[in-house]
Amino acid sequence: RVSRLREELASCRIQLNNWEDRLQQARTACDVWQREAEEATRKTQQAESKFNETLSQYNALKQEYESLQGGPHIRSITKVSELSKLSLSVLKNIHAQLRQDLEEIEKVLYRETASKCMVCEERNRTVTLNCNHFVLCDTCASTQDECPYCQTPINLISNI
Repeated sequence: RVSRLREELASCRIQLNNWEDRLQQARTACDVWQREAEEATRKTQQAESKFNETLSQYNALKQEYESLQGGPHIRSITKVSELSKLSLSVLKNIHAQLRQDLEEIEKVLYRETASKCMVCEERNRTVTLNCNHFVLCDTCASTQDECPYCQTPINLISNI
């Protein structure tokens, strides 16, 4: 009877060792799967980051292209004769778009010239004249006899 119990105990130990081996294999497989999942997540994040970077570059290039082409509203018409082939509604749309683009250009021109000397258009305005116009730089003020804006004779110059 004791020998049968010993045999049963040995058999149970063998079975237990087999189960422990299988459990270890399952744990190893789970660890491998987890590392693969983490690697896949990392690669996905890298791909998303690269996609967003590429999309940003695309949008920047698209905006630069449109600005070089005169903006998205200006249609490229190579010949004046093409205009007569367009419908009235298309012509009105082009006209409205060109008007809007021209307004934008005028705003930029105003911003660029508002602080520049009216004579040389290079240096900033630094002088107030006796007519209270602030339109000249020091260099040009010494060469002018009258205000370039209102043509009043210059007899007093104040530097700012």
